[in-house]
Amino acid sequence: MPSPRAHLTRGLEVLVNDAVPRKASPARIETAASFYAALRRIVRRARSRDDDAVCSYGISVRECHALELLRDRPLSVNGLAKPLGLDKSTVSRLVQRLVAEKLISRNADPNDSRGVVLVLTAKGRKLYESALGDSLDMYRDLLARVPAQRRKALVDALETAAGILEDTHV
Repeated sequence: MPSPRAHLTRGLEVLVNDAVPRKASPARIETAASFYAALRRIVRRARSRDDDAVCSYGISVRECHALELLRDRPLSVNGLAKPLGLDKSTVSRLVQRLVAEKLISRNADPNDSRGVVLVLTAKGRKLYESALGDSLDMYRDLLARVPAQRRKALVDALETAAGILEDTHV
């Protein structure tokens, strides 16, 4: 299974290629290339900032994302692997670390006597909420640098790009 980074990179390439016909005008190709470059810069910088914020809590961004996914409901290892964009063996190792740190627990699956579900512990919830709070503060500070009258348009444009990428099957 490709890494989330490879998946995103491929998604951006497909998005640009699908949006711009091969015989497109030079201006349209330049716009697509600028769009692609801007998204790549955003992804790199956001990942770097998220790494800095989350890693100060002693967990990786992937581990934080796993805690986020478990915030609302228990999931199986397979149920966690797909949204993380990781294979089952990689998620199993990630789960072992989170269990060892007592951030999640393995519980019997109430719907399958042979199954196990992963559940966020109180310690895991507290750590996730602290990391999320720090990240939101950081992004709030960044958004404050955008003129007030342009903030909604920026967020709308990013939501549009995210929706297009989510709908892009690679």
